[in-house]
Amino acid sequence: MKKERKFGLKEFPRPLCHSPIGGALARLAAHKAKIPVIYTAHGFHFYKGAPLKNRILYYSVEKLLAYWTDILITVNQEDYRFAERYLKAGKVFYIPGIGIDIEQLQTRMRTGSCDNMYFRRKYKIPEHALLLLSVGELSRRKNHRIVIAALSALRRKDVYYLICGQGPLCQELWKYAKSLGVADRVRMPGYQEELEQVYQNADIFVFPSIQEGMPVALMEAMAAGLPCVVSDIRGNRELIARAGGARFGLGHPQQIKQLNRALWQLIQDKKRRDLCGAYNRKKVEAYDLSVVLRRMKTIYAGMMSSSSVRESKCR
Repeated sequence: MKKERKFGLKEFPRPLCHSPIGGALARLAAHKAKIPVIYTAHGFHFYKGAPLKNRILYYSVEKLLAYWTDILITVNQEDYRFAERYLKAGKVFYIPGIGIDIEQLQTRMRTGSCDNMYFRRKYKIPEHALLLLSVGELSRRKNHRIVIAALSALRRKDVYYLICGQGPLCQELWKYAKSLGVADRVRMPGYQEELEQVYQNADIFVFPSIQEGMPVALMEAMAAGLPCVVSDIRGNRELIARAGGARFGLGHPQQIKQLNRALWQLIQDKKRRDLCGAYNRKKVEAYDLSVVLRRMKTIYAGMMSSSSVRESKCR
């Protein structure tokens, strides 16, 4: 119910489900009990580029369950277009992710401003080095390995890479960085509480994920005014245009060269970094928590209203 409290809908009297497995079980139960149900899909597992088994298994299940879904909510445009065309839910809606509190983030950046010299001493980054930042768990899905490879290919001793997150691949990533001779320029401090201080002291945000729905970390980096270099996948595509940084393809021999080129162009041009950051700060306003709240309340209120009409007719 945490998400429903966030939307001010604690007392909403209908099944609301969010996760793939929980969503499947809830919809089966709701169908059996003959009660309306809302399912919010935080990124279908049969996305473009997904393994064949994902597309066969998850798509088949979702196609069936859609018939028993009164309202299907998607958090990115790509999933929305797919659901509208191929899934037969009662109604399909789009909301811009789960929303981020932009005002709160930017206020914390202003009031909790972290001195750049203190920040660099804390993370052992030279004063004049350029800092690449990624935020996310250390997992294969987050794909930090490709940025470490690009860091090596850049052959710039003044570029450092900070990854904020924890996960099972920590030691593997360290070994990979050592094998490429860049371990001295990679920082993995684990989970960080005060990310706003990290955002305000980074130069370029790099988000190389293999799969996302609508990534919160990327939206936060945009709100912090960072230029962003991201993998060309669902969610990222919707958020980052060329005016906000660059996208690079995955799964082909040129992927590291594409990432390298995108990073190099931003590293060399501070004016462009500033322009990209300003563009992102403006664009992400459409994904503010207040926007999501308004849309969710409208969707939920509409369902409650239509359900009340049906119930009154049955009396």
